[in-house]
Amino acid sequence: MKSALNKFTGDLSLEEAILAKDWSATELGPPATWPQSLRSIVALIFASGKPMFVVWGPSRTLLYNDAYVPLLGAKHPSALGMPFFSVWPDAQSDVAPLFERLFGGTVVKQSDNMDGN
Repeated sequence: MKSALNKFTGDLSLEEAILAKDWSATELGPPATWPQSLRSIVALIFASGKPMFVVWGPSRTLLYNDAYVPLLGAKHPSALGMPFFSVWPDAQSDVAPLFERLFGGTVVKQSDNMDGN
């Protein structure tokens, strides 16, 4: 499993959290089975020094980089691989419409209203 992940990570603490995660218990499954598109996105966000995250799949599984960890605070590392709205339940009313648009194939910009207007 480590060989499938060490391409993604640059920070040992995040790498340790990823390696400790039982990915078979998540919607994503083991990292070695992730589609190339997800592995590419994960590699991209892990290489960034800016806080970044990706949500993937019907459960909106949360993956994030080391720069995002301070935003999570005590929610890290348990937030890793969890559904986004189980990590950020207070954001659901604001962010769910945006996610629906994105996962529906609509391109959105940061300046777009999250309510779809």
